[in-house]
Amino acid sequence: MRNNIDYFDAGHLIVYIFLAAILFVGLYASRKIKDINDYALAGKSYGMTTLVITFLATGNSTLGLSSKVFEDGIIIIVASLGTIIASLLVAFFVIPRTVNPPGCISMAELMGKFYSHRVRIFTGILGALYCTGIVAAQTRALGFVFEQLLGVEKAWGIAIGGTVMVLYAAVGGIRSVTITDLIQFSVLIVFIPLISSMATNKAGGVGEIFSSLPPDKLTVWGHRQFNYYLVLFLLYMIPVISLSPPQVQRMLMTDKKKYIQNMLLIDAGFKVSFTLIMMLVGLAALLLYPFISSYEVLTHTVNEVMPTTFKGLAVAGIMAGIMATADSCLNTGSILLVHDVMKPIADQQQVPLNELKWLKYLTVILGGGAMLIAAKATSLICILFYSTSLLASLVTIPFVAAWIGMKVSEKSFFTALFATCLTDMVGRTHLDVSMEDLAVLCVIINGITFLTVHLKENKKFAF
Repeated sequence: MRNNIDYFDAGHLIVYIFLAAILFVGLYASRKIKDINDYALAGKSYGMTTLVITFLATGNSTLGLSSKVFEDGIIIIVASLGTIIASLLVAFFVIPRTVNPPGCISMAELMGKFYSHRVRIFTGILGALYCTGIVAAQTRALGFVFEQLLGVEKAWGIAIGGTVMVLYAAVGGIRSVTITDLIQFSVLIVFIPLISSMATNKAGGVGEIFSSLPPDKLTVWGHRQFNYYLVLFLLYMIPVISLSPPQVQRMLMTDKKKYIQNMLLIDAGFKVSFTLIMMLVGLAALLLYPFISSYEVLTHTVNEVMPTTFKGLAVAGIMAGIMATADSCLNTGSILLVHDVMKPIADQQQVPLNELKWLKYLTVILGGGAMLIAAKATSLICILFYSTSLLASLVTIPFVAAWIGMKVSEKSFFTALFATCLTDMVGRTHLDVSMEDLAVLCVIINGITFLTVHLKENKKFAF
């Protein structure tokens, strides 16, 4: 079958042009890089519109929702409301109270100012692991798109897409990532809704879809996996995505809290819209192609509903959504490793460190490692879940507490860390609980321990 694929038809050529354009623009943007501040924050030179778009492009990995809707119905949409609530909570209750020490370019550096250099190094390592996991999962998804929609072997798809990202992210840092985010988001916002619209029309429209679906796909309260999705909803409410290292880096690209609030509010609205769009793709596929595997919902739908002329553009739209998240995490991960792990250690040892040079090296190394994981891994869900739950259970609560001005200490951070790791170890070895339940339990233990130590040290909630 694959031997008969024309790799130079209109659809393939559109994808090649898209990737070449992304690479060219990304490399061209790198000419303005002068120092670490340019590489990490672009000198805080971007306006509100650019910041909003790069924020949206960085934190919205909603393309996989169609598969979960196909598998379990609309209950996943209800669970996903947790991420929207998290964005709103951060916008209204966290950002107005934030205290930003001057000169910080990363989440880990903030933690170093609030706690100590040891906490900074630990957060840098943990944040880099999180970013590597996200890049690996997104790069694997990119390989799957190459395989299913272009007939290119998955390993080659991972290598091609990953190499393009690594090249412009390594050379141009946040400037290259931001300018490519603008292009990727523009393609994404046009062609993903178009795919959803065409699939919905082919299924007979929204009314026909909801009237024809099996009742269990529209069930929430009595759903067979209600408890699982309730736990997922609670996990999503923890602002680990809204306050992940890449998103915090975006927030540090401006000194205006109003800009950050607007970014979060628009992000919440965007999540609502795109969640509904991907829900319709999953539900339409359920009626049109009930016997396909859930993991191929989006790709199979594109193959079936998109005319040949638009197929290449649709593929570019899917790739844009994947790459916009991956390149941001790649950039942030390298900054965390160099600026927040290597630099503090080098400073202690009084060893000079050329940060800009090492940032480029580490971007290549981190990207190569993520591609290797993507090629070998068997489950995207596990990579994403463990990357996110690790950050949520160990860092999110101490970071939010410190960022809103609470009086914190290294002791409170590491005591909570120890209690959380102990809970995770006991849960895995002695308790019959799911990994989702254990993740929620770890977050609760982390929060209780952190606040207990804080109250013991200060006799009250001290700011």
